[in-house]
Amino acid sequence: MSLSSCPEKRHHLSFSGKFGDSWKWNVAAGYGRTNNHSQIVNHLISANWKAAQDAVVGPNNSIICRINSTNPADVAITSNPSYAGFGASAGCVPVNVFGPNSISSAAAAYVMGTQTFDFHTGQTFADASLSGEPFSTWAGPVAVSSGIEFRRESLVGNSDPISNRSTLAFPSGGFNYGNPKPINGHYNVKEGYIEAAVPLLESHGTDAIALNGAARLTDYSTSGTVTTWKVGGTVKPIDGVMLRVTRSRDIRAPNINELFLSTQTFVEGVTDYGNGNASVQAVRLVQGNPTLKPERADTFTAGVTLQPAVVPGLRIAVDYYNIKVGGVIGSLTAQQILNFCYGQAGFNKDASYCNFVNRNADGSLKNVVATNFNLQSLKTRGLDLEVAYSRSLGSGRIGLRFLGNALGALIIDQGTGLASAVVNRAGEVSQNGFNRVPNGSPKWRHTFNVTYSRGPLDVFGQWRYVGAGVYDVTAQSTTPGVANYIENNRIASVSYFDLAVSYKVIATGSKKVELFLRGDNILDKAPPIVVQGGINPIANSGSFYDLVGARVTGGVRFSY
Repeated sequence: MSLSSCPEKRHHLSFSGKFGDSWKWNVAAGYGRTNNHSQIVNHLISANWKAAQDAVVGPNNSIICRINSTNPADVAITSNPSYAGFGASAGCVPVNVFGPNSISSAAAAYVMGTQTFDFHTGQTFADASLSGEPFSTWAGPVAVSSGIEFRRESLVGNSDPISNRSTLAFPSGGFNYGNPKPINGHYNVKEGYIEAAVPLLESHGTDAIALNGAARLTDYSTSGTVTTWKVGGTVKPIDGVMLRVTRSRDIRAPNINELFLSTQTFVEGVTDYGNGNASVQAVRLVQGNPTLKPERADTFTAGVTLQPAVVPGLRIAVDYYNIKVGGVIGSLTAQQILNFCYGQAGFNKDASYCNFVNRNADGSLKNVVATNFNLQSLKTRGLDLEVAYSRSLGSGRIGLRFLGNALGALIIDQGTGLASAVVNRAGEVSQNGFNRVPNGSPKWRHTFNVTYSRGPLDVFGQWRYVGAGVYDVTAQSTTPGVANYIENNRIASVSYFDLAVSYKVIATGSKKVELFLRGDNILDKAPPIVVQGGINPIANSGSFYDLVGARVTGGVRFSY
């Protein structure tokens, strides 16, 4: 059973003011901290479980754990570091695994424990901003906004001693799974930015042609300085039509876990090209990488908005996007790192990866450090569609809104140099893909909702749709027995329906009391089931599908 709690506290102080005809200023500072405690109770302790199963006959024909035996032969077995019960806790109680209720309460208490992880995240910030209209062009005032900001992000966490126990049999930790490790890291960010909107042509009281731009200089204590920017424009050739275009450079900085994740140990079978192509069990050390750089994205968008005067209340918007992301943060397996180091299995040889391969004095493989790398890249393009319409209906008002996304491409390059590592995963909707490949996304998704308001009453209905897709775009369904064979590779489309109603009992000034009732996934549509790794059926991606089922929430909202 898993239990968790995460109390949070925040302190914020700000001052703002105005001067001149249009200038506004703001200064703020704050601190926030979230404490998280999580635990898994009655969690199997691996070495204790193995030791409790390994029972022998002791003094007076009693049944004892082998690790409690003083027989020299037993001592020789249990003192070997490769023994599965090596490192087990004292006080071993043998278990009988046959028959119902065969494990005594004393044995259960010995083989199970509580896994804990306590961590806190913190953020300290200070910022200042200034905005106004310094001058006007022939088409109207130029708006400018600028500011500076400082942030410090931190993460400190500790786990229980059993999770930190590592043996040859259970190198990743003492429990059956989980085994979180201590973590301690922080980084500082300093930023400065400026934004501007410049009208170039005025027509009918609005900006018929306008430009906008922004630039931001950011300095990370871990990865140095980066510059991001945006430039765009809008054109209104006639009433009810607006064209827009934007080009930008954006970044995503590595998070604290990607930078400072504490070492976790796993075992992986590999071919060691540096030792006669021997097939060995390699110790894979998974850890953060404080030298990571921010991911970089080049984005182009272009769109049009239509608001025809002949149909009051109608608005249609269509936007095209094309995004290229480089230096995407990802990790490699021990085998992939060896492939890079020695240029094997079709990988481009890169001697820098040999720095992550550690060997013993005799040349045998000691471990492989599988940290995070700025290795992958991503390209995506598609269309976003929005149609909205509202009008009076009787003594109330009705609104209709449709939001859709058509994904044209989602090309993921894992950065290994292999042609097979570059795949367009548009339409792949499984959680981990086949054999844990990167996630894709449906080629079509939409939501359609209807709202009706009449006095204090509001009614809402929604249709959520996820288009059909496949488990793996690289799989085939014609030749059984091959690695990428899936008998039925299709995942059907799914529709969900939601309803909500609310009623304002009091709505006078700052006093508001509202009753509400909401039903999500009212037809109790189950998500598709994905076979991960060919064995364990699991619910699909929560990004696309409802994993909870039908549910109803209700309550009272109030403010005074």
